[in-house]
Amino acid sequence: MKKLIFILFAFLVISCEAQQGNFFWSYKTSEFITRWNMPSGDFTLPIYTNSTAISCTVDWGDGSPVSIISSYTDADRVHNYASSGIYDIKITGILPHFRPSQYSATRGYLTDIIQWGDVGVKLFQFSYYLCVNLASIPNTQIPAPKTATFEFYNGVFEGCTSLTSLPSNMFKLDIPLAGSEFARAFYGCTGITSDVPDLWNYYDSAYGALCFRNCTNASNYASIPAAWK
Repeated sequence: MKKLIFILFAFLVISCEAQQGNFFWSYKTSEFITRWNMPSGDFTLPIYTNSTAISCTVDWGDGSPVSIISSYTDADRVHNYASSGIYDIKITGILPHFRPSQYSATRGYLTDIIQWGDVGVKLFQFSYYLCVNLASIPNTQIPAPKTATFEFYNGVFEGCTSLTSLPSNMFKLDIPLAGSEFARAFYGCTGITSDVPDLWNYYDSAYGALCFRNCTNASNYASIPAAWK
């Protein structure tokens, strides 16, 4: 009887929070999780050049041992996938600057951001630029930056043509950061058909030039101020 109760409890734990394929898996809320359509071969984790204060653990999603990474030149940031497939990369710890856009050869492999987690992100500027196969992002707030009083989101999702919807609250932090910049943040995201976030109403003195340029399929495109498109 005790064994049966344990099995049922384990099933309930596994069945909550996140979906992968036809099964449900439980993710730790602190994990930053991205999904990739990988070919076989070497893959370099896209840590922004000159990043500092890195101390993270990477689960590559293929059953291999985790890697511990402490610098943007760490040899363990390169991982070999024995076979092609869909892999969820889970990162815990501290990773201030994650930038798939800097590797033009592999940024097209990114298909989903599953969970933002909490890895101490400091910079989002141009992070996902031209990740043309990125189709979904979490329906939650983007993590609050671990910096001072403003943040640069310039070009963060520019050219992500596979995105179809944006969470209305994705940038609505508990304390809006005056002076933040959103220039070109969603420039050319032609696949968006949902409302886009009304950043112009929420942020005080934010700079949003070309933020929603060419997002003409967005359902509230007509209400976007000229200064933001």
